[in-house]
Amino acid sequence: MKKKHVKTMCGLLTAAVCLAGCGNKALDGTQTVLTVNGTQVSLGTAMFNLRYQQSEMQSYSTMMYSMYGMEMGALWDEPVGSSSEASEASEASETSAASETSETSEAGEASGASKTSEAGEASSSSEAKKNQTYGEQFKDTCMDGLADMLLLQEHMEEFSVVFSEEDQAAADQAAEAFVKANDEELLQQNGITAANVAEYLKLYTIQQRMHDPMVADVDKEVSDEEAAQSKITYVRLATSETDEDAVKEEKKAHAEEILSAIQGQADVASADMEALATPIDENAYTTDYTYGADDGSLAEAVRTAADTLNDGELYGSVVEADGVYYIVRMDAKLDRESTDQEKENIISEREDELYQEKLDGWNDAADVTVNEKLWNKVKVTDSYIYTVKQAESEADEVSEASEAGAAASEASEAGSAAGEVSETSETGSVADGSDADTGSAAPDAAGGSTAE
Repeated sequence: MKKKHVKTMCGLLTAAVCLAGCGNKALDGTQTVLTVNGTQVSLGTAMFNLRYQQSEMQSYSTMMYSMYGMEMGALWDEPVGSSSEASEASEASETSAASETSETSEAGEASGASKTSEAGEASSSSEAKKNQTYGEQFKDTCMDGLADMLLLQEHMEEFSVVFSEEDQAAADQAAEAFVKANDEELLQQNGITAANVAEYLKLYTIQQRMHDPMVADVDKEVSDEEAAQSKITYVRLATSETDEDAVKEEKKAHAEEILSAIQGQADVASADMEALATPIDENAYTTDYTYGADDGSLAEAVRTAADTLNDGELYGSVVEADGVYYIVRMDAKLDRESTDQEKENIISEREDELYQEKLDGWNDAADVTVNEKLWNKVKVTDSYIYTVKQAESEADEVSEASEAGAAASEASEAGSAAGEVSETSETGSVADGSDADTGSAAPDAAGGSTAE
């Protein structure tokens, strides 16, 4: 097993890269790694984006496994498609990235630069994709997200989005605080400077501010019929394929008895079904359940029975589905609270679709070039782990320094995330990002709030 080297940098970027004795040279962060319609991005900015998101994903995955008393194994070195925690982490990273991973085609140029596109990629690139690890796939996703950020910046004037001088000053201040609070050698190893951090914060700010105006025209009218959600309560008695017939018959008899007990109540609509079911069968499971037209989890037989009922009515017989017995009551044919929430969900889905549709259109027309030779030097591996750590004392200092007007307040969270560098000796001793938004793809940082 490879020895894992773990270091943690507090702040927006938290890293665990072995510097001493590993023979790695510091990256030249000034080289251009991405060009979108003529706008260039340096390797240093791409590295900040990558390492920040990597640290967020590592810390989040570790936290989730720790919650269940499990030790997380390989995350980045697993082949794509393997059944491991890497698969879950990859799905989460794709969700948090600004866009879906686009395919990369090799142009065979001496410089190693190649254009990214979803169609017409070379067969050699296709084969490479098949053999990707989750770390390599994660790199692609981060690069695609960065390209999306550049396209959003390119179109910001069309939507009256502004990044002011005050915003830039706040981003610069937050970036300087971050660099000051973190290990200089580690930053150099990744080719990251304060200017790179500030550039990323600017792109992220614009990305956040672009969303609302881009989806302003979405249809926000949703009828009750379209969003309708019904609420039922059911008692569930389960059997298994290995149960003998006598056991199954006993369960069915218990279900019939529970049904009769509920039917015997003066007010069936308000009857405590769980209190009536448990004395008859201690393994009976009672719950309420809300469903709509597109629900695929509720057993079809249960849904069919429920759909025949009006508010407060109990289905007149035990419903059987796949060896499970149900007693079903309709609590609300149209549950107001759940229906209103579903309306919000539908509007949100429409906004996401419109946003992605516009972004996809820009991508289709864009001239995107990635310096693959340079980018391939960067590795995302389990051998060097990046994690999140929060230093409260440093956070307080930077937070105070960031309160210079409205723009500066947007940067305060970025600056307040910065802290001291610490090193852990054990692989599993991962710093806890107590104030870090470990589920997000990017910092709620300088200008991280969306425009009102």
